[in-house]
Amino acid sequence: MQLGLWDVRKGLFASAGASRPKGTVMLTEDVAVPIDRLADAVDDLRHVFDRHGYEEGIIFGHALAGNLHFQMHADFTNPSELARFDAFTADLARLVSVEYEGSLKAEHGTGRAIAPFVEQEWGKKAYSLMERIKNLFDRELMLNPGVILNDNAKIHVQNTKQMAASDDLVDLCIECGLCEAACPSAGLTLSPRQRIAMIRETTRLELSEENDELAKALKQGFVHAGMETCAACNLCATRCPIGIETGSMILGKRQAKRSGFSNAIAGLAANNTAIVEKLAGTATGTQSLMRKLAGDKVLESASGALNKISRGKTPRISKNLRPGPGIPAKVGDPSNSPRGEIVYFPACGSRMFGAPQTELDLLPVTDAMIALLARAGYNPLIPDNLKGQCCGQPFLSKGFPEKAKQVGDRLNAALAGVTATAIRPPFVTDMSTCALHMKNEGIPVSDSAEFLLTGVLPHLSINNPLQLIAVHHNCSAQHQNERETIETLARACAKEIAILKSITCCGYAGDKGFFQPELNAHALRFAKHDIPPECTIGISTVATCAIGLSDNLQIPFVSLASLLEFVSRPRPSTTLSNGGGQI
Repeated sequence: MQLGLWDVRKGLFASAGASRPKGTVMLTEDVAVPIDRLADAVDDLRHVFDRHGYEEGIIFGHALAGNLHFQMHADFTNPSELARFDAFTADLARLVSVEYEGSLKAEHGTGRAIAPFVEQEWGKKAYSLMERIKNLFDRELMLNPGVILNDNAKIHVQNTKQMAASDDLVDLCIECGLCEAACPSAGLTLSPRQRIAMIRETTRLELSEENDELAKALKQGFVHAGMETCAACNLCATRCPIGIETGSMILGKRQAKRSGFSNAIAGLAANNTAIVEKLAGTATGTQSLMRKLAGDKVLESASGALNKISRGKTPRISKNLRPGPGIPAKVGDPSNSPRGEIVYFPACGSRMFGAPQTELDLLPVTDAMIALLARAGYNPLIPDNLKGQCCGQPFLSKGFPEKAKQVGDRLNAALAGVTATAIRPPFVTDMSTCALHMKNEGIPVSDSAEFLLTGVLPHLSINNPLQLIAVHHNCSAQHQNERETIETLARACAKEIAILKSITCCGYAGDKGFFQPELNAHALRFAKHDIPPECTIGISTVATCAIGLSDNLQIPFVSLASLLEFVSRPRPSTTLSNGGGQI
């Protein structure tokens, strides 16, 4: 109950700010009055709001400290709004500092919005003393000039912030910054809040035409800092009290930036996904051969240098990039399937990319899934003509939603045609990114983690548990609320688990780990502290994420299905030489 109330309190600031009209800026201050006069102060502050036309203003705060916060909104592109705010602030300052002998700033910095009223609050003598102290330490006024002490009586209505309406997806953002902790690129290029601020400022400059050169420079700089290094994982929305998806905005920007040539290439790829898959497999196999001939260091150094020279246009070849298993063999046995049929879609990433090498005898994720389903009593079915089948997520992430729908519809038709019965069996896929995308497109699919927990694990015997494994919750699994599910499965595989708590999104983002490896490295920069020294293996539910995790954390990360298949694999019987008995 207490946690729920705190979540409401924490989200109130952003939620109230989101109720303002688009294009307006949210205004907030914090004041303090003697606690025994707090109730009266709330009433009087409400009267000040109403007198100046801020009927939408809300008041909240920390009652035990006599601390009041309030919020309202204004459009500072309108001169009359500036005049109204000027009059409101003067009345507020008089009410708090004179009538209630309180403080115009309770817990936050004074700032230029209150600077003209500091002398009124403290008195001329104290204000003069502040000026003398400031002069002793900062004679040239280099340290935050004008922030607390300012001779300009109108500084609070000058250089005001403007939030131009720029994109329906993010216009309600108040730039509170709660999203930043979830963003893999924050601190490397831009955070979600900074992306939104840049878009707003560019829009404002274009509308006002006051600085065309700056607007042009911001748009050019945004390509790399705002678009190319955004993972578009939308984990920012999970931290935002009103669920703003900055990643979706970026996907829209990528779509708007498409050229005729890129449209043609995307169309060619969407119409020939089987060829694309074969080319990807050939390329992966070729690099594996080159690695054997030239050595790991030579190949990685050369590809890394080309990646930097081309500014991310050529891929960096990972030491953990290995050829994938391809299409699994069909091993369904209707005669020994008490739990019936299940349609299994091996994701294209699982087919094209192999897992990093380990000391364990692990099956590829595709073979592991079929083995687990059969071991649990199901008859696994896979679509015919699986080569090239894709859910469409790679096209969506590149800004081609219509191509994503085209290939996704093709997959849905293939899944529906797996069985001739009128009743559709359950669907399951092995990559959480694909499962999330398919669910968003209305396909009734289960992610491997959720089905393995509810439909498979109860029918398995854990025969070979490991001592310790690291656990990564990728962004798609988080969006599907699978943390507890994955951790339960991980605990079935090992006696202890080490959760990578310092990671939100790993930053690999499909193929960004190949082209912007610095994003992946930055997102994982603290994760090594989450892994105990004795830990030698980890799990992830996305093939490409496993590559990036293995690259940066120096232990192999494998699929959850592969590890679960290993620990539930029947132990071989031992034949005794004297007597022929078995144990």
